[in-house]
Amino acid sequence: GWTPAQKVQFQDLIDELRVEEFHHGDCIGVDEQAVAEVRREHGEVIHTHPPINSTKRAMCGGHLYAPKEYLDRNHDIVDSVDILIVVPATDEEIIRSGTWATYRYAMKGLQNGDVPVSKVVVIFPDGRMEHHHP
Repeated sequence: GWTPAQKVQFQDLIDELRVEEFHHGDCIGVDEQAVAEVRREHGEVIHTHPPINSTKRAMCGGHLYAPKEYLDRNHDIVDSVDILIVVPATDEEIIRSGTWATYRYAMKGLQNGDVPVSKVVVIFPDGRMEHHHP
């Protein structure tokens, strides 16, 4: 899950945004916590992209898409959003991390203009935020 500092920053960010749809990967931890916060502020705008491997699924409900392999599911999430909020467990990118892989895919697409994402926001464990946009 997220740190207390990440939770505060996420809540502030969600309060500022007009959330019409919230897409997530349905994993135990940050996905589950984020869904609870979004539901509290914006109601039932949840879109769930579950992985095929159900052992770490949070079962958050909402509009449910077909389960896919992690990488494909993560790309679907990036391809479905205007703003990607990344809440990593570490300050540094980790190669075998789904969170960081999703970030890298979004950043590459943002730079090339081939994904709908117009902004990537990273909320680090200490609460520090980075905003990336073209």
